[in-house]
Amino acid sequence: MPSDTGTPEDVPEPIDESFFAATNNAEDIALVLAQGFDVDDDNEPAPENIPQPGAPPVAKDTGLYTGQSWGWDGLDPRRTSNHVQDQPASFLLGWNPKTASPLQMFQKLFPWTWFETVCFAETNKAFADQSLAPISLGEFIRFFGLLLLMNFNKYMSRKRFKCIQRELRFTNVERPEYVDCFWEVRQMIAEWNKNMAAVFSAAWVICLDESMSIWTNHWTCPGLVFCPRKPHPFGNEFHSACCAICKIMFSIKLVEGKDRPAALRVQEYDEHGKMGGLLLRILKTYFSSGRYVVLDSGFCVLKAIIALKTVGGMFAGALIKKRRYWPALVPGPAMETRFESKAFGDVEGIQGVDTTTNTPYFLWGMKEPD
Repeated sequence: MPSDTGTPEDVPEPIDESFFAATNNAEDIALVLAQGFDVDDDNEPAPENIPQPGAPPVAKDTGLYTGQSWGWDGLDPRRTSNHVQDQPASFLLGWNPKTASPLQMFQKLFPWTWFETVCFAETNKAFADQSLAPISLGEFIRFFGLLLLMNFNKYMSRKRFKCIQRELRFTNVERPEYVDCFWEVRQMIAEWNKNMAAVFSAAWVICLDESMSIWTNHWTCPGLVFCPRKPHPFGNEFHSACCAICKIMFSIKLVEGKDRPAALRVQEYDEHGKMGGLLLRILKTYFSSGRYVVLDSGFCVLKAIIALKTVGGMFAGALIKKRRYWPALVPGPAMETRFESKAFGDVEGIQGVDTTTNTPYFLWGMKEPD
């Protein structure tokens, strides 16, 4: 990924190669943090789940928060709110990827207008600046095919491949006056999201998680993240949304961390908190659709889940996990006490109402072996 962060010459101490052998243990995580990198540690709580002064107290007799009680009315809110269709995934005008060639899939799932008018055109401008022979569109497509399937010399010489790789451009937007390490790829990410919103409709269940774009050179990778629980833990991290039925990814948001410019710090839906804003931004094209959203414990912020319902008209469920603390408004100690006498497999629920929006929510627990 292109970068404005400088060159290795700007930094006196190069990073030891063993640094990139770090794994998911406390010592390695501490090492990465000490080097000044961002770490997405599965054991760290979301900012909204860190106890704050003035947080609502639990009731002394039940250990529950205001508006909470044990039990469940047996009703599925999604089924009782006119969103009962378990719709399948679909593409615009009935397009079927099962009958498409690899090239046809690339043309459908990648923003083709941007590919031709920006990526291809700007790369050819860079070739002209270097007095190089222009690229044909077919040759440009062939180059991207070789990125996925290397060592096909009969289709393109290594010299030509390296030439295109060196002059490849992803935007026709002018460099901003402020420092933005990601300015050259913002347009591509936005166009990819826009294209997927136009051609694809996810089924009734959506899954959110983190994805990694592998990279092991800090000097050319702004926003480098160490995500120790991932098979490839170093690189750029994306929050991504996928159809849980057909497993097609359709929305991504780059994790910029400390490299996000101050001029861009304020984002849409920030008033709903860091996690609430993220969920609303990544799922905006599915507002009022009644989709069900499955979240892992990293997204388990009750206020954010309520925002998906009140603002986005969606229904969400997240795995509850105690990290350093229980998630805010999740009465973990009361749940542990309640389940002490339960048999393995027993299920109990807590129903509650958000006091700010008057939105009902449910917490379920199941007794499992320690």
